Amino acid sequence: MSQSSPVKVLYVIDTLSMGGAEQSITQMACLRPPNSSYVCQIYPGDTLVERLDAAGVPRYALGVKAKYGWLKAAWRLRALVKQLKPDVLHTTLFRSGVVSRIVGLLTCVPVVDSFVSSPYSKVRQAGLQGRAKWKHLAIYWLDRATAFQPKLYVANSKSVALDNAKALAIDVNKVHVVYRGRNEQQFRPVDVRQRQEAKLALSCAPEATLLVYVGRLIARKRLSDVLSAMAELDNSDLQLLVVGDGPCRVDLEQQAKQLALKVEFIGQQQDVTQALAAADGFISAAAFEGLPGAVIEAALAGLPCLLSNIPMHREIDNKTGNVKFFEMGNVSDCTKVLSVFFEMSDVERAAIGQRLREVAQEQFTIGKMIAGHERVYAIAAGRDNE
Repeated sequence: MSQSSPVKVLYVIDTLSMGGAEQSITQMACLRPPNSSYVCQIYPGDTLVERLDAAGVPRYALGVKAKYGWLKAAWRLRALVKQLKPDVLHTTLFRSGVVSRIVGLLTCVPVVDSFVSSPYSKVRQAGLQGRAKWKHLAIYWLDRATAFQPKLYVANSKSVALDNAKALAIDVNKVHVVYRGRNEQQFRPVDVRQRQEAKLALSCAPEATLLVYVGRLIARKRLSDVLSAMAELDNSDLQLLVVGDGPCRVDLEQQAKQLALKVEFIGQQQDVTQALAAADGFISAAAFEGLPGAVIEAALAGLPCLLSNIPMHREIDNKTGNVKFFEMGNVSDCTKVLSVFFEMSDVERAAIGQRLREVAQEQFTIGKMIAGHERVYAIAAGRDNE
């Protein structure tokens, strides 16, 4: 094997549905050197399939339907590994992690696992009750019992790395922090005319102050707090554009209607650039995250960001004051930040957004994300001295 040949990576993930982890894996697979990446999904979910096909990345579906059909998935993945002979298995998310650890033991192919959030944090555990709490505890002990197997881990933020290393009793030196990245040419600031046109295209009033939320509609994202804060602000010129879907959508739509808020739910979108172009700012009230790709995209688009004050959000930019933070779960504090944002002029918002874009360009580009992963793959494959 020549020194210049790239490490051959088989990416293993639960599904190819839309999500931050799924998008990052898809990006890397598409942008790595030709014939060096393969993608395997365990369960159905094909939102991102077209991107892989367009880039010519071979993909495989194990066709497992049972949620916990891990042994069947492991048997099929083992056969695929023998066929493709990858140098490294890179797995992301819990179920694919369990399957990949089994196959790593059976085939002796080094496994790189991913930490994309802090599932065992106190904040996460506080939101669980009854059966869900016991299920979460069982998952934790299974995760911890098998955490020795991966050769290395990749975490998308420093706080996520430390949280998981402590929870799973992993040597922190096995965990490499590689920030998520996005294409800075895809996400760019727009001028006033372009923003007004984008608002009209999305049925939003061009003169309104528009905030955008991008992400899954699940409880831990705490979008209901944002709606409650908007109601406290009592400002008819403030609107919210919600991009995403999930089990909480119906409840959130009902809440917005009951509070007589101007909120537009447009569902899941493969391309969020138009939504970001229409927005005057971005908001997230999440209880916990990894390093959220949606916030990085908003920052690169030059949008002021209003974020819950959690460790993962603080890693976006905690030094310059460009991000406006509010205490997670504190509706009144969120309302105060909304009020300050609303009172800003367009010029002030543009200046904050530009400074935040510059921070994102330094830390969160797709090139840096790929380079960081390539270093990890080389170490895992024993080729870091080449």
